[in-house]
Amino acid sequence: MDLTKNTYFKRSILSVFTLGFMFSGVPVFAQTLDIGGSPEVLVCDVLGSIGLGCGASRPVDRSGADVERPSSEINDASDSVGNSNSSSAENNAGSGILQASIANIAVKRTASEDEVILIKASSNSDIRETIGLNTGEAIFEIIKGQKHFIPTVDIFFDYGFDLSAVQNVTRNELNRFPRTKLVSVKGDKNKIYYITEGGMVRLIPNDDVFKSYGNRKEDVVVISKKEFNFYPRNQYVYLENPLTYDIFQISDSGIKRYVVPQVVRQLRITADQIAPINKAQFDAYEYGSPIIF
Repeated sequence: MDLTKNTYFKRSILSVFTLGFMFSGVPVFAQTLDIGGSPEVLVCDVLGSIGLGCGASRPVDRSGADVERPSSEINDASDSVGNSNSSSAENNAGSGILQASIANIAVKRTASEDEVILIKASSNSDIRETIGLNTGEAIFEIIKGQKHFIPTVDIFFDYGFDLSAVQNVTRNELNRFPRTKLVSVKGDKNKIYYITEGGMVRLIPNDDVFKSYGNRKEDVVVISKKEFNFYPRNQYVYLENPLTYDIFQISDSGIKRYVVPQVVRQLRITADQIAPINKAQFDAYEYGSPIIF
């Protein structure tokens, strides 16, 4: 982090909020903590530092075993068993690790040339239901050795899929697959996005940032414009290592803006709207004017 710029921003804000901070007990300058453990705890700690509770966040898909933490992409990349260079339906869908109870029935999708296997499992507090299905179940496509959640029935049909091709699986069978994290939009493969654990999308600004997470281009899944438009943008982030109490708003134009605690409260920003990024990605954004109103 550019310490000079960061200090400048906070000093410029100090004159506006000094009295408020003195009586509220909120730290004026960033504090850093070297904390391990759950990212949810870290996000709650960030919000707690400015007097906000985490609140009730929406359910997130935790069937991938890891949590919303960019550095975990390194582990998921090494665990992925799909091979996008394979021409066979079995390798393309990643069905080589399917258990015997799942038939190797591959179907085509409209967004790419990949063939996939469609499965569904019962939803619960850890996994969202596919909207419009009304059966308490979540549909996934197995593609490139990953499970890609289909968020709505409309998106499912937009891919040209048929419900009759969807197989029932157990949670244990579903958990064998890492979740899809890296996507590009059909017709615009030059831009790669990260899907957070909470179901938001964030543009990966450049190839250096992409590599800094241990990502692989062959793991990128092409999705439809309809699905992409369904996801909210991840615009609020914090630096994950070392953890800071600073929340920034980032934009696809490459700008990061410090959000003062008062504004975080005014906007009612919740834990599920904030995600961690690594230093390579943080440094890829230029400083913009702080958000003080």
